[in-house]
Order: sequence, then C-alpha cells, then structure tokens
Amino acid sequence: MQPGAAQQITINAAATAASGTVTLTFTGTSGSLTHTTQLGVTVAVLSGILPTRSRYIRTDSSTEYFSFLNQQWIIFNSLTNRFFVSDPVGNHVFVIDASTQTEIAVIDIPGAFGLDDTPDHKTLYVGTQIGDLYTVDTVAMTVTHRYLATSLGPVGFRAFSAQVLVDGRVALLGGQGGIPNVDGYASFGVWNPADNSMTVYAGSAPVFPPGPSVTVVCGPMGTIAGFSRSADRTKILIGSAFSDATLCEVDPATSKFNYTSVFVYPVKFSLSPDGKYIAAPSFGSPGSVVLLDTQTLAMVAQFTVSGETTTAASIGFSADSSKLFITSNTIVYAYSVTTHQLVGWTSNIDVQPISGG
Repeated sequence: MQPGAAQQITINAAATAASGTVTLTFTGTSGSLTHTTQLGVTVAVLSGILPTRSRYIRTDSSTEYFSFLNQQWIIFNSLTNRFFVSDPVGNHVFVIDASTQTEIAVIDIPGAFGLDDTPDHKTLYVGTQIGDLYTVDTVAMTVTHRYLATSLGPVGFRAFSAQVLVDGRVALLGGQGGIPNVDGYASFGVWNPADNSMTVYAGSAPVFPPGPSVTVVCGPMGTIAGFSRSADRTKILIGSAFSDATLCEVDPATSKFNYTSVFVYPVKFSLSPDGKYIAAPSFGSPGSVVLLDTQTLAMVAQFTVSGETTTAASIGFSADSSKLFITSNTIVYAYSVTTHQLVGWTSNIDVQPISGG
C-alpha cells in the first residue's frame, strides 16, 4: 500500500459459523515499523430464515386488547390447524385457518375472554367477562355447553379465563378487581367437570366475594395478572399485577407452591414448549429479559434485548423452544435461547388502537 492510500477488504463468515462476537487483529509492517489495530465483529446466524410478509385478516373485532389483562386471547389448535381468537367486547370467538390464512367461522359467546383447549385438542374451554364458562367443539366450531357462573363448584365461581390440566380438571381465573386492567384478579379455582368440585386459591389480596374455603398460596402475591399452565399441564403459574413482582407455581394435586419475587415483573410471561424455561421482563434491569427454570424458578440467564420489556412486553418461544421472540411497535426480534444472541428480525404488524394506548 502507498502511504495515505485506502484499501478495501471483505470479511466473510462461513455458512457453518456459530453466533458470537470475535476480535480481529490487523497488523501492518513497513521495514522495521509494525503497527496493529483491532476490530470487533459480531456474527449472527441467519441461515434458514425466509422472507416474510404481513397479512391482515379482517375480523371486525371491537375489543381494544391493550386495555385488559389477559394472556390467553389466542390459541393455536394443532388438531385442526386453526387459531381461535376471543373478542369479549364483540361477544365472539373468531376461527382463523392457518393454511388458507382466512377467517372460516365466528362463534357467538358473550364476553369471550381467556381460552385453552384440552390435551386431545378436541374441546375448547372459554372463560368470559360475564363469568360463565363455555365449551366449543374445535372441529365442528360450535358451542357444546354453557356452564353458568352460579353453577361452577358448590357455591359458584366467575370464570374469566380457563386453563385445562392434564387430569381433565380446569383452572379458572376469577375474583376480578374493581378495574380489570389495574386491580387484576384475586383468586383462581381448580374445577372438576366430572363431579363439580372446586378448590379455590388466592394470594394475600382479599377475595371478593369472600368464599367459605380459600387456600392461600404464593407468599407476598397480591392480585393476579399473568395466568397460565406448565407445558405438561400439571402446574398452574400466576404472576402478580403489583410491585411485589411475585411469580408463583402451584401444584393442584398437592396444593404445594413455589415462588420468586426477585427476578421478573410477571404481568406477562411465556413458557417454552419443551417445559424447561419461563421468560419474562426483568424486574431490576430495564431492557432485559430473564429465563427461569420451570422446576425451581431459579434464574438461568438474564440478557439485554431490543424491543419492549415493560409491562407492555410481548414475549414468546418458537415451537422448538430454540428462539425467543420479543416485539416492539414496529419490529419482532428473535434471540437464541442458548447463546442469547440476536438471530433475526421481521417487521411487526402495527395496528393503532381506536382511542390511544
């Protein structure tokens, strides 16, 4: 090279290169003079990621979803290859075919809210803002039964959301506070459809109306925001709506529980399909997510991500549990669960709400 001249070089990564950060060292020699400089290079594995495009499907839903605490708006039913989506304000459950990407049915259910299907995927349980519980045939896409809130258990129970357990019992989220998107829920019940028995659980927050027998669990847990079940359907997971930041796992077979109030802000959380991890926004490190062990609730990892990590966060795992997806208003980011490196991104569907928020 001539003094003062520039030289362009190209650095390529092999197709088999693993994700990671490396440091390159450049050495220049002229006679007895030697100089070095370094350059940090980040390698992200993008092979196998196909181009994507956004597709809008009109449902005429009248729900502004941001104004409710609900982790269970939508479920993918693997038996029928269909998505079931609740619309509590419009009193519907929409059915979207995954193959044709079209709406194929609208099921009328007043106040349809949190939903889940059975282990055989043949029946959908739908909790409602009214408190009644419905079952839907996922193949015929018709309502098969309506359980009045007053008939659930020996004294009645308002079921806003449902999670189906491995033994056929159904975990029901109830005890809604004064303002659904602020106060959260005070209790959940484990209901047996076979004999109509019910065990009601609650944290430290008062239950309204007070029940004759309530099992207190989860230590400092206030009212409930996050509500889900383990991948094997044996445990119930709840997350606090308040600053106690409690994430709790309850075994309905024994009523034993385990909780943490240190790592995450569990208004929303996601469980990996392989049953190993829980992902949630970090409680003490803004801009980060935390992975917890589902068996012990111990922290496995904490790493910085792009995207939303407040209570508005939307976090989900890929079907093979290898990637964690984080959304922002305009981008969906994908991170490796093992290396915590960014492995891809795509444009997010940005639909503005009617009244703001």
